[in-house]
Amino acid sequence: AFTYEKAKANALTMHIGSAGESEEVAFETPNENTLVLTYADNNVVTLTRVAERSVVGAWEDDKTVYTFNADGNGFIDDKETGTGVAFTYEKAKANALTMHIGSAGESEEVAFETPDDNTLVLTYADNDVVTLTRVAERSVVGSWENEKTVYTFNADGSGSVEDRENGTAAPFAYEIAKAGVITLHLGSADASEEVAYETPDGNTLILTFADSCIITLTLVVG
Repeated sequence: AFTYEKAKANALTMHIGSAGESEEVAFETPNENTLVLTYADNNVVTLTRVAERSVVGAWEDDKTVYTFNADGNGFIDDKETGTGVAFTYEKAKANALTMHIGSAGESEEVAFETPDDNTLVLTYADNDVVTLTRVAERSVVGSWENEKTVYTFNADGSGSVEDRENGTAAPFAYEIAKAGVITLHLGSADASEEVAYETPDGNTLILTFADSCIITLTLVVG
């Protein structure tokens, strides 16, 4: 590890290692993707900017879904058992995350690669390698209906559910809890419920409530 500060217009002072040894290093940036460092012994190191792809989003393989939220929270879902564990994370360095997994908050540095926009490869300290594919998420925003009900999900996290038979409507707030799950905050009492959702195509929304009630809705067009 090192710390650094700008010594002058084209030089850095670098304090390297635990001993904090200092060295003035000249630098050039001939373009926005190239950095040239020249050390005091005239050793020249030419570097190329690492193209970073974000890990934010939901990623899956045949057994597991990893969800990385932009706020540093996340969730690992086991597809076979339906159970999961929460985690927090932060970038440890250019190609590694520090993940704090479970209530005990155990920390582990996990290397990652994003060979393309739709692939995330995680390598754990025990050399276990997990290759994941980005989950193609469809938005729930819009109005969705069946013969009895109209659900409206607004982009700002507000919404309503309308009973077509009696013409009444109840407001709610919502957020995406994790991949495939919405948290609904219903009514003035602000009772919360996790509701699984699927969007098998752009015109269908399937909600599965905690009591196993399943509601299939069609996108309202226009």
